[in-house]
Amino acid sequence: MTVSGRLQNRIAVVTGGARGLGRSHALALAREGARVAVVDICRTPQESTYDMGRKSDLEQTARDIESIGGQALPLVCNVADQDDVREMVRTVVEKWGHIDILVNNAGVISISSVVEMTESQWDLVMNVNLKGTFLCCKYALLHMMNRKEGRIINTGSLAGRDAIPLNAHYGAAKAGVHLFTQALAKEVAHYGINVNAVSPGGVNTAMMERAIAPALAALWNIPEADAYRAFCERFNVSAREVTEQDVSNVVVWLALEETRNLTGLIVYV
Repeated sequence: MTVSGRLQNRIAVVTGGARGLGRSHALALAREGARVAVVDICRTPQESTYDMGRKSDLEQTARDIESIGGQALPLVCNVADQDDVREMVRTVVEKWGHIDILVNNAGVISISSVVEMTESQWDLVMNVNLKGTFLCCKYALLHMMNRKEGRIINTGSLAGRDAIPLNAHYGAAKAGVHLFTQALAKEVAHYGINVNAVSPGGVNTAMMERAIAPALAALWNIPEADAYRAFCERFNVSAREVTEQDVSNVVVWLALEETRNLTGLIVYV
């Protein structure tokens, strides 16, 4: 597939872009003509129960964008670190002049009951999912507000609406993202900036395969191979599996000119 042009010359930033949903979003935006800064931490925090994307994954995503005729800028950044985020935004603006679209996709999960959860597990999930969304919005907005336009697409989750076992901290963080999205949408609407959230149900990414599914299989006493299907049947409204492309289609839609009057939405996929 080659670039089609509905987002021609738009500048996008996608966090957590090395693999999974972030990689899918980055490629989908690039196919529509956007130049994409692909951002990832490229290391695994000690408290994580599964491996994060590596620098080689980040660079591969950039190469894949270039292979379809797009432009990519791979950047290593910890979204929970204010200095990292400030520098990442500065680098994108220095290279391409501005930021039109910010996709806050970076996220992490650790599986634990509340009584067994460590403070560091709680902090990691809150810092990446919620604080990281705040920091990236803050520094991108400093540029968007000057131009009086921009699109911010945050990543919520079904877990931010419906309680999922062993995910209290993750659900709390994503519920925070939902309310943060709606509050920020009201704050910046008069600048011509839209703020929405896409909130996936169960998607079979590394997070699901390596963290959520094994824990739920043990909790529900079912084979691990059946856990993803069981998750979808219990928590996805349609009971169907959700693909990365299903979610990326909504991300692209929220970035298009046709949706310029939609803001403050939580779109469940």
